[in-house]
Amino acid sequence: MSGQEAKRITFPKDFVFACATSSYQIEGAAYADGKGLSIWDTFCRIEGTIEDKTNGDIACNSYYQYKEDIKILKELGITLFHWDLPQALQDQGGFLNPKSVDWFGDYARICYAKFGDRVKNWITINEPLILVVYGHPCGNRTTIHAPGSLGPNASWGRYLVGHHLLLAHANAYHIYKNEFKDQQKGEVGITLVGPWCEPLTDNPEDVEASLRAFDYKWSWFANPIFHPEGDYPKRMKERLAELSKKEGRISSRLPEFTKEEIESLKGSADFLGFNHYLGLIVRNRLPEEYTSKIPMDDLDGGFVLCNNPGKQIDPPRGWLFINDEAFKKHLNYIRTEYGNPKVIITENGCMDHLDEGLNDVTRIEFVKAHLIALAQGELKND
Repeated sequence: MSGQEAKRITFPKDFVFACATSSYQIEGAAYADGKGLSIWDTFCRIEGTIEDKTNGDIACNSYYQYKEDIKILKELGITLFHWDLPQALQDQGGFLNPKSVDWFGDYARICYAKFGDRVKNWITINEPLILVVYGHPCGNRTTIHAPGSLGPNASWGRYLVGHHLLLAHANAYHIYKNEFKDQQKGEVGITLVGPWCEPLTDNPEDVEASLRAFDYKWSWFANPIFHPEGDYPKRMKERLAELSKKEGRISSRLPEFTKEEIESLKGSADFLGFNHYLGLIVRNRLPEEYTSKIPMDDLDGGFVLCNNPGKQIDPPRGWLFINDEAFKKHLNYIRTEYGNPKVIITENGCMDHLDEGLNDVTRIEFVKAHLIALAQGELKND
């Protein structure tokens, strides 16, 4: 540890330390009190989807222990949706169905009315990007989430799902603002995840590819809500319109917002929940590297992901890298491009290192590096 790091790190009085989890990860009680199946209850029972065939039927049994759990916490916040859509709604198309926007609004209204006297911090959707990319893939991903592969329909279906998720968020936000905020005095935000992307070289093609990658992995869901102009990233819209035209389609695979929808989405968050884990190095995808007939993010975006910068966690198995520089740069981007919104870092950390057990020095190193970055306040323009 350097002399600078050895000094005691202090945080402002309004800096809040907290923790978070999600329903399927901890609740258990899969069939209690008339609960219907979620898409994860169904997905985990499909042969071959979970390598060791485990499921969340019991998990941490938090459904029965939640009162004790909450006593340990100082304040309660709720995420309305962390990927566990009721199977009954998935049977009607899930988020491919435009009615999902109203379904989500109805659900949010019930939660606000039932819990809003105690809950003052709401997150509408956790990581919509992950639900789209891993929950609605074309099928050639090694990691697939519920509800599962869309096959060739993923080329357009994933963008439709993302579109409806954004509109569902805006609907839930405005329901709270118009019907509950004056009395309950709470806040509603959304949690987004995405890596900071930098080019492999200073070659203009690599630089442009890194910007496209950032669009697909961050700005896709951030810009419509937090950018002062709203809407999808211009670069992403133009590229998908061009690709769709070459494919013989009469319209872009990326749906268009109406003017009213753009205005409804702009500013539809009292805070930005920011999940950060890593940065990426990106280069341009060469013509001969377009080998898949199924458009994926890196194919649609025309980029190739290279080696991650930073120290790898639990090599060669781990996907995380300690890269607090990417963390600082991404936070600075949010501050400068989005008008310095209120930010809550809703996720940051790393998995267990298999060789360390409870002596988890790698986890400490990861968390320490990111907390030091925050405490030093080194959020500067590059």
